[in-house]
This record gives sequence, C-alpha cells and structure tokens, in this order.
Amino acid sequence: MISQWLVCYDVADNSARRALFASLSGYASPCQKSVFMLEMTLPEWQRLLPEWLKYIDSNDSLMIFPLAGVPTQLGSDHQRVAGIYLF
Repeated sequence: MISQWLVCYDVADNSARRALFASLSGYASPCQKSVFMLEMTLPEWQRLLPEWLKYIDSNDSLMIFPLAGVPTQLGSDHQRVAGIYLF
C-alpha cells in the first residue's frame, strides 16, 4: 500500500544538508528547499529512512508527518529520537 508523507528537515552542516536534499529529491520533488511530500510503500520507507538518518546529528531535526494511507502503528504518536520527529 502506498502512503503519503510530509518530510521536513533542518540540517546545519552544508554538506549533510545537500546530501539529504539530493537523496530525498530522488524520490519526490521538494515543496520548498527542506520540505518534501513523498509517496511510497512501507518497505520503501523502511529501506530509505536509515539512509536519511545518517545525515542528521544531535543539533538537527528531521520531521516526518503521515498524510494518507499510513498504518496506525507508524502515525499514531509523536516520537522524538535524536532529532528525529515522527508524528
């Protein structure tokens, strides 16, 4: 099942920010420079999230909002782990 996600980030390091932008751009067009709307299946999501996390450090933020078609176990609670927010 394909789910829709809004992904936003705030990354201080220029190199990491450019790399994250390039990675996300491979799957969706940006709505703004650091905001993307993605449509992907859960297996795709599980494969790509670790790649994106390697660009985030303790001073950065990666915010992930489910929009449609998200299984309830992923979109039910607000969680924060090391600068990663899952709503």
